[in-house]
Amino acid sequence: MKIRIEDIIEMETERANILALSLIEKPNLSPMILFLPFLVIVYLQQLKKYMEKKEIFKNEYLFTRRTAWTILQDNFFQELKNLDEVYENKIAKNRSIEGIEILYANQLEEIKMHYEKYLLLLRGEDVQHLEEPIKEKEIQTLKIARKIFCEDKETLEFSLKLEKMF
Repeated sequence: MKIRIEDIIEMETERANILALSLIEKPNLSPMILFLPFLVIVYLQQLKKYMEKKEIFKNEYLFTRRTAWTILQDNFFQELKNLDEVYENKIAKNRSIEGIEILYANQLEEIKMHYEKYLLLLRGEDVQHLEEPIKEKEIQTLKIARKIFCEDKETLEFSLKLEKMF
């Protein structure tokens, strides 16, 4: 089945939404609001924080995918001889963080894998053989990012929960 790049974007965005809803706990509206109306303010603050977390997650989750489909859109009708250079230019570098080079290298590999998958999808070819290697690379990238960035308990728990979902 041949699809369009818009279908790929929609599919990946929907997956990000499903994961975000599964990972991020939505605040509950307490029945105590009837007796203590000021709790509405607390609930609205929690709801705002929830929405922000959900948006941050979706942006992070879609980073490598968005990069891959942007490269694909920008270069679809051109022969890509220097694909590594194109990928490298898409990843923002902050070399001051210890271990970040390993993370960038993994992100680069992940972008390449998504690019290949999307290219095959656009050609109407099967991508099943790429699903497991992509999943493994995503888990590897997640573990590396966790080592570098997980400084608080909430972030660590979130990361471990995401890894189990893959």
